[in-house]
Amino acid sequence: MLRKTVCAFLFVVAIFSTFVVVPETAAADFESRKQEIIARYEYAKPTYSGSVYDQQPSVKYPYSIGKVADGYLNDGLKMFNFVRFLAGLPSDVAISNELTDQAQHGAVLLAASGTLTHWPKKPSDMPTDFFDIGYSSTTSSNLAQANDTIAEVVYGWMKDNHDQLNLTTTGHRRWLLSPLLLKTGFGVAGDGYARYFAGQVFDSSRSGYEVPDHISWPGGAAFPNSFMDPKSQWSIQLNAAKYQQPGLNDVTVKLTCVSDNKTWDFSAQYNTYSESNRFFNVDNQGYGGWEVPYCVIFRPEGITKYSGEYKVSVSGLKLIDGSPTTLDYTVEFFDINIVTPTPPTPQPEPPITDGRGKDGGGGCSVTGLGLFVFALAMAFRKDGRW
Repeated sequence: MLRKTVCAFLFVVAIFSTFVVVPETAAADFESRKQEIIARYEYAKPTYSGSVYDQQPSVKYPYSIGKVADGYLNDGLKMFNFVRFLAGLPSDVAISNELTDQAQHGAVLLAASGTLTHWPKKPSDMPTDFFDIGYSSTTSSNLAQANDTIAEVVYGWMKDNHDQLNLTTTGHRRWLLSPLLLKTGFGVAGDGYARYFAGQVFDSSRSGYEVPDHISWPGGAAFPNSFMDPKSQWSIQLNAAKYQQPGLNDVTVKLTCVSDNKTWDFSAQYNTYSESNRFFNVDNQGYGGWEVPYCVIFRPEGITKYSGEYKVSVSGLKLIDGSPTTLDYTVEFFDINIVTPTPPTPQPEPPITDGRGKDGGGGCSVTGLGLFVFALAMAFRKDGRW
């Protein structure tokens, strides 16, 4: 009787454990995600080395938008999609001819004005229709002035720590990480340090995409430290369909470096701007779209280079039904410039994941435990019977 009972129990355990869902380990998550990032980075790195323009824009009368080289534009687009990929967002944003035409008008307007502003004044000799298109661009774009490529400008928009306004709102980054953005356009005009850039970021034409609960930068199981400037801020965009609007005096954040257990606590007392000190803010102005209008922003001091694991814990949030909740996640940094594994052949559009591996999480598989228990149960059989 005892033998039959033991055998029956072992058989049930064997069947159950054979098909139980086994989550991937943190180490496997990190390695899988790192390899994805390496492959995508090899594709995203700028490769164009020719002239910026196929046709030089005219930034004085008679004004013309010219023609930016396709290779130069494509390098910018690849970097745009790469940073969205790092944030776990759809990274299939495409260049729109209409938006590129609009952005070119905006860049020429900025170069003609000689001022980097979202609200440029109309040059007296600029045709009204030209100005109107340009103004529609500058008021709906990320802007920059630099002797850089579009890819480098995209990286600068993601750093977003140039001055007090950028640090406290992180608006450029949030627009690049707008979840429903599907189309963009880039404009470039001028030369050297008088080169002006416009990147159209107000598109929200993506459909059928479920907006994530939050969008974090840096985020994901693995993250290349060269894309997180030590003097830049962390940001967490919150989905308005899940969270109530957070308040500066209600939310706190704890950041922990796992290797030495050093911690930074963030609260409203660190809301005073400085170029390098600890900083904290909650901004609810809707940058990045009204799907993710709320943003928790924090910057630790004393960082020279991010390496290893960092744990983030956000308290003081409320779900849409009013119940309190916390948000916890871990980011592990690696140096993408010294990795040695040979990545798989990169494809133009690798599968999108949520940052937890190729299929977005654990899987259902035959486990070693199941097979072992099944074998043990078989050993208890007598004469081919249970």
